[in-house]
Amino acid sequence: VLRRDIDLRETPIVEWRWQVASVYGGLDPHSESGDDYPARLYVVDEHSVLRWRTRAINYVWANSQPAGADWPNPFTGKAHMVALASGAPTDDGGWRTARRNIRADFERFHDRELDR
Repeated sequence: VLRRDIDLRETPIVEWRWQVASVYGGLDPHSESGDDYPARLYVVDEHSVLRWRTRAINYVWANSQPAGADWPNPFTGKAHMVALASGAPTDDGGWRTARRNIRADFERFHDRELDR
């Protein structure tokens, strides 16, 4: 867990590299039992006092959903899933770079304009 107060007006972009060895077959990502991924990154707008205002985006390496797909988290309406990579790794070692604008994603998926 990395907890940081980030000024999203100045630095709204997060970028990382990730790799998976394999994916999980036969899972429905829209069900609670199918909410399992070989890699995921949570970005959370946490409210310690007003817990019901906490929202999250889960960037995932999807098992079967195509890259670019998004869907509601099957456990809660307070989180949204976004597939940034999909399927089994390739012969090139499977490393992928992901880059997202957190501020824009929170506005799109949660109708929130975040400054921090």
